[in-house]
Amino acid sequence: MTRAVLVLIVVALLALVLVLMRRGWLSRARQQEQITRPLPVPPDLLAGGGAIESSGRYVGTTVEGDWLARIVVHDLGVPSSASVSVVAEGLCINRPRSSSFFVPAQALQGARLDSAACGKAYGPGGVVVVSWMLGGQSVDTGIRLDDVRSHPKLVADLEPLCAAREGAIQ
Repeated sequence: MTRAVLVLIVVALLALVLVLMRRGWLSRARQQEQITRPLPVPPDLLAGGGAIESSGRYVGTTVEGDWLARIVVHDLGVPSSASVSVVAEGLCINRPRSSSFFVPAQALQGARLDSAACGKAYGPGGVVVVSWMLGGQSVDTGIRLDDVRSHPKLVADLEPLCAAREGAIQ
């Protein structure tokens, strides 16, 4: 009898934790309602060539400068496998099990190697962090490629797009 009661208490506590986690996620989504505009859809540029596609993992998107403040609207808070392509028009992030999106070159603010993104810590240079503007909000997107040695190349490929934006603003 005592064991059955203990099992029920543990199951009830687990259910309570899951309900509170769900409420927190929905509360964060309500707080981020100002990011209502839909994500740009990846253009059909890859069929014509000119883009080098790298496979890896989409770690997530956070408020710029706060690697724990995950953006949850538009499925941006959901980590997933992804392929990343840099084209002259911007950055394509294709996620097979979640919504793919496109970061136009004019929205890009910068790219850097980092050791942490979206609540996950890696070794030095273990993740590429791309800063960009989403509906008036400055955000950071974390990408971890399958071949970590390719991270500097991805940053180098993004730098001209960011530099072109900075030149256009000044």
